[in-house]
Amino acid sequence: MAVRAANVGTDPADVLLEVHFAAQAGDGLAVQQMYVQRLVAVPPNQVMTFDDIFADLDAVTVNVTTSGVGADFIAVSVAARDAQRRVIPGAAPAIPARLGPAQEVPTQ
Repeated sequence: MAVRAANVGTDPADVLLEVHFAAQAGDGLAVQQMYVQRLVAVPPNQVMTFDDIFADLDAVTVNVTTSGVGADFIAVSVAARDAQRRVIPGAAPAIPARLGPAQEVPTQ
């Protein structure tokens, strides 16, 4: 699996990647265990690639957290790859090309 974080803004941002797998995934609850955690700084107009992440497991979750001045301008993509490093179409969910800032939920 490969995860890419692109800084499409003009300010630097920090990107925290956490990958978990579900132990004994099946019907019902399963405990998530983290097996990848990487924190990097991504300069403006640059792309950081987290490549060769082992993902041949029953259930894998990817959590990307951004921070810093340019945090709202990080675009993330996730791609599954086969043994020959070819992208497997449809194996990873589509993620919007650009993630906007979180919207405030109106209160009544």
